[in-house]
Amino acid sequence: MLRSLVGSEMCIRDRGVHLRGSVAAGTAVAIYPGTAYDNVADIALMARFLQPGNEYMYFRGDGILLDGRTCSGRSGMVHESLRRRYGQTGDGGNQWSVGNRINHPPEGVEVNCQITYVNVTQEASQEVREFFGSACVTFTTDKHATAEALNALPLYSMVIVAARDLKDEELWIDYLLAEKARPDWYQAK
Repeated sequence: MLRSLVGSEMCIRDRGVHLRGSVAAGTAVAIYPGTAYDNVADIALMARFLQPGNEYMYFRGDGILLDGRTCSGRSGMVHESLRRRYGQTGDGGNQWSVGNRINHPPEGVEVNCQITYVNVTQEASQEVREFFGSACVTFTTDKHATAEALNALPLYSMVIVAARDLKDEELWIDYLLAEKARPDWYQAK
């Protein structure tokens, strides 16, 4: 289970995520929360609807779009609406759902974490589905889907893993942005 793999405490500071303590290479340190879009039509529609000013969208290499902006703007409204439809209440409470706050390293700084895609299917244990379900939802245009039908949808996320031994430092991941999508500050790693 992911909780037992995570070693030290994470804190959000200066728009980034910082590790307090130490973890060994290969240790899971965070998950990427948010709304997943797995249908090509939904991805095209939602990218236009949610993209402007949204720095929390991550397009996985397997075609899944993750929108990690869960608390504000249109993205936050979509995420909270889906959470209610899924029957989720409260703030989710998953302390490891800070992967959306991990920055891309500036020039001269190397990445210290790697991304691993996670698809949680209905066959996963209830504990695993609850762990990821507290932070992740999958978008559907089916307005009449029951909570049971929604909970049968796969949950898509990413687990952020230490690429080397880490101690008391900011976490960095490579955003892997396509050349056409790179802002001025982005440095290819």
